[in-house]
Amino acid sequence: MAEFRLVESFRITRARPIPGLGTGRYSEPLDVTVTNGTITAIEPTRGVGDGDFDADGANLMPGLWDNHTHFSLAALISQCNRFSHKATKSEILAAVEDHLRHRPPRLVGYGFRSATWPTPPTAADLDAITTVPVALMSRDLHSLWCNTPALEQAGAAGHPTGFLVEEEAFAGIRRIMSRYLDLVEHAVQAAELEAASRGLVGIVDFSSGWAVEAWQQRAASRSIGLRVEAATYPERLDDLIAMGAGTGDELAENLRVGPLKIIADGSMGSRTAHCIAPYPNPLPGYPNGKPNYTRSELLALLGRAREARLQAAVHAILPRRPGRLRDLGYAWIRRARAVRRSGRSSAIRTVETGREHPARAPAGGRRGG
Repeated sequence: MAEFRLVESFRITRARPIPGLGTGRYSEPLDVTVTNGTITAIEPTRGVGDGDFDADGANLMPGLWDNHTHFSLAALISQCNRFSHKATKSEILAAVEDHLRHRPPRLVGYGFRSATWPTPPTAADLDAITTVPVALMSRDLHSLWCNTPALEQAGAAGHPTGFLVEEEAFAGIRRIMSRYLDLVEHAVQAAELEAASRGLVGIVDFSSGWAVEAWQQRAASRSIGLRVEAATYPERLDDLIAMGAGTGDELAENLRVGPLKIIADGSMGSRTAHCIAPYPNPLPGYPNGKPNYTRSELLALLGRAREARLQAAVHAILPRRPGRLRDLGYAWIRRARAVRRSGRSSAIRTVETGREHPARAPAGGRRGG
């Protein structure tokens, strides 16, 4: 694969700015000079394409950022078998059988959505059609459906159902990815080049495991093709605190510390979002979904984040009990907005909210954004 080289100083000639995207008063073609990664001059074009990059009248716009990506996993998914989120369980099983006609040594898939199925999927469903390891990631990535051989690869041998949710799913996905590191890293490099070719200059990477460590290893062996802010999950918070690094601190060229990611509860698509009313066909033991933290535990994590100079990105679907995560979530949003207006730093970076069950929300109840 070609090595990506980040050019820091260059001149673009005859570029036409897109109106309304921070390009100021200019409407005619421009010459733009960049020095050490900073725009140092914008001036009307001389009409001669003698710069390092001649746009020849093409549009010019600011570089794009993806503020929420699971980059390693997204790169791997691009190499996976894809399944429709609209498919029924029987349609997914038929599609798996079709993919297996090519006799792959394994099948890693992505895209199914089981929330509307009459019953959750099981390992037995997949065992009935193959002994080849099959691991299917849900569209929301909050669940993992494995047959018996794949459960062993996911570190979940003997799981009672074969349908892993929340942390057990995240851990299983990490284990499966660790078995195919060469494939993952090749996919990551390809994704960097593809993203850059589409105008993406930076990402906030919420990859599970520890994105900080993964990107440090990449930066030590090659040039990183994007600007990266790497997030940390609570299970690696102690390691990040030991580094003494806070959000925004530079770790390597094009690599900075990102936020602390806290997943307060699950996802609608996997029936794990903690809802006010029970699901029509809930997971065994979780009629209203699955909360991952109590209020006090969440506050303690946010407190540690502030002390460690870390901003937090909190995934919190509106929960079952008024005055618990829901009210806390609204408080976070109000506090974050007030702090931003005052210009002071905040431990809150983003709050990711969702909805109660669309058919079961109480009359007059508030819904998340």
